[in-house]
Amino acid sequence: MLLNESDQATQTAFAQVAQHVANTAPQMKAGAIEEFLNGADPWLIAKAMTINATVVTHEQLNLAARRKFLIPNVCQHFGVPFIDTFELLNALEARFVLGGLESTQSGQRALEIFLTRTSPSSMPISLK
Repeated sequence: MLLNESDQATQTAFAQVAQHVANTAPQMKAGAIEEFLNGADPWLIAKAMTINATVVTHEQLNLAARRKFLIPNVCQHFGVPFIDTFELLNALEARFVLGGLESTQSGQRALEIFLTRTSPSSMPISLK
């Protein structure tokens, strides 16, 4: 789903995120603020702030991080809920089913991976 980030609420939230990382930047390695603000992460957090969404990330909360700004650290500062990919898959009750295919022309076997959900109503993230 693509969401518009040009609305006033998202722009205001982005400014808050940018101000927070600017205030924290002296504790970080050189270039961390530019790397963070030039990417999608601050926009993702800003949009989540405005629509009360949960951010899904591979990153883990690490308040001692100084190399780069981490999504969970910034989310926690603003009270934005966040989960990792495995928590999302668990909440969705996703199943990975491996099943063999018939032999291919080269004689090798291939595997299919199917991602299935038990029901759409099991989705933990809602746009409130």
